[in-house]
Amino acid sequence: MSKKTRRLVIRLSEEMMNNIELLAELSGTSKSEVVRYAIIFTRVLHDPSLKLRDALKSFIVDLLKKYPDVSLGVPLIDAIKPLKELIEIVGPPELEE
Repeated sequence: MSKKTRRLVIRLSEEMMNNIELLAELSGTSKSEVVRYAIIFTRVLHDPSLKLRDALKSFIVDLLKKYPDVSLGVPLIDAIKPLKELIEIVGPPELEE
C-alpha cells in the first residue's frame, strides 16, 4: 500500500456514526482506523478468489470435511447470508453514554 495519505470527508447518519464509535470502542482504535479496516475488510470479503476453505480456521475446515455436501470451494461472500440479514441478527449498536 502507498504511504501517501489523502483526506476524505463523508456524511454519515447518526446510526452509522454510532456503529463506527462502537467498533472503535470495542477494538480500542480510532474512528479513522475503524473506517480504514472496514474498507479493507469489505474488499477482502467481496473478493471472489477468497474461498471459504481459505477464510476459515483449520479446525473448522477439518470439521466440515466430515460433511461431503458442504463445498469449501465457494467464495466466502457466497457462503454467508446477505448483509441485510446479518444486520438484523446483530441489531443496532448500543453505546454507553
